[in-house]
Amino acid sequence: MTPAGKLNKRIAIEQSTTTTLPNGEPSEPVWTLFWPCWGGCRPASAKEMTRGEELGHVVTVTWTMRYKSGITSAMRVNLNGRIFQIHGIIDPEDAHVELRLLCQETT
Repeated sequence: MTPAGKLNKRIAIEQSTTTTLPNGEPSEPVWTLFWPCWGGCRPASAKEMTRGEELGHVVTVTWTMRYKSGITSAMRVNLNGRIFQIHGIIDPEDAHVELRLLCQETT
């Protein structure tokens, strides 16, 4: 288990919700709070990429936090407005003690 002192960032796990508009089409997704928690971030890699004439960055990190059921790869991590899309979830040894979220931030 990760020592509590290493979980030093206050983060929010968010989930996307949509509603149906009066014309029957889905609304734009709205991100709502699923779970506020303390987490620790470990950078894994970073790379630059170009989109048209714009230069962007993709940062891959692993977030570690206490175990919480219900977290999926359709959710995201929000750190003070910095958004990390969840791509993978690891429950070490299926012990339900902590989770490791493999995430990417694109800027």
